[in-house]
Amino acid sequence: MLGILVILITSWLLLHFIENKNLMVLGIVPVRKGIVEFSIGVFFIIMITLIFVAIDTFVNSIIWQIHPTIAVSYTHLTLPTIYSV
Repeated sequence: MLGILVILITSWLLLHFIENKNLMVLGIVPVRKGIVEFSIGVFFIIMITLIFVAIDTFVNSIIWQIHPTIAVSYTHLTLPTIYSV
């Protein structure tokens, strides 16, 4: 963590005094194109994983079940009731 900070400070000093630019030229702030490409990549990784699990399930005749001791409760997701007087 300290190394990253030292690298950023060194980069800023070099950029500021030699090139007269700020840290934005390093691409620290993501741009729209990068976010879209990242999202597409994550989507494809998820699809490949799901296809692999489906093929593995079919080939090995795996039967998926929810563990009986696992319970999902939605009581904590209810909105508070507002009473008017």
